[in-house]
Amino acid sequence: QRCCCEPKFLSICFINTDFDEEAPNHFSIYLKKKNLDIMPPKRVKKVMTVPINVIFGHLQKKTRVRVWLYEDTKTQIEGQIIGFDEYMNMVLDDAVEIGKSRKEIGRILLKGDSITLLQEAQPQRKEQGGQDE
Repeated sequence: QRCCCEPKFLSICFINTDFDEEAPNHFSIYLKKKNLDIMPPKRVKKVMTVPINVIFGHLQKKTRVRVWLYEDTKTQIEGQIIGFDEYMNMVLDDAVEIGKSRKEIGRILLKGDSITLLQEAQPQRKEQGGQDE
């Protein structure tokens, strides 16, 4: 059984706790059948996070991101976003190719159609060689 608020696009649904007797929903019909005195929620509000806003957030915060590639699943690229467009083409600064080894590749233009996933990069832990601080 599907939810009545099932989104067609990737989004997050939040339930509003306002009540409206003029607009019955599945929940209110169930409560009336069960003779319960609990007020049903008025409506479900859909809040959608636009992908371009996520990319813009990484650009503003100057965070390093890790990009998973579409064709080559064993290779990922990590860098700082310094520009992008509506096609999700990105310019990454201080980019590093991560596969079997790490290879610094500098500033690159990454085409949007080659991107499978974009995530915030984990900070790299530098091993201290046995020195305690």
